[in-house]
Amino acid sequence: FETLAQELLKSNKIKISSFGTFRVINKKERVGRNPKTKERAIILPRKVVQFKPSLLVKEKLNNL
Repeated sequence: FETLAQELLKSNKIKISSFGTFRVINKKERVGRNPKTKERAIILPRKVVQFKPSLLVKEKLNNL
């Protein structure tokens, strides 16, 4: 996990065979709303990790 985290901090794409791919995405600043109060709020730019499962993982999940 430490190696995975270090590579993601460098914004590298990581592919694990027969499991899936992790990559870092930069999200832009945007305006959001609190659904309860309808108050507007600025959502700051940030980085998030995206995971895309392999076809093998998708098939196993859908054939349970």
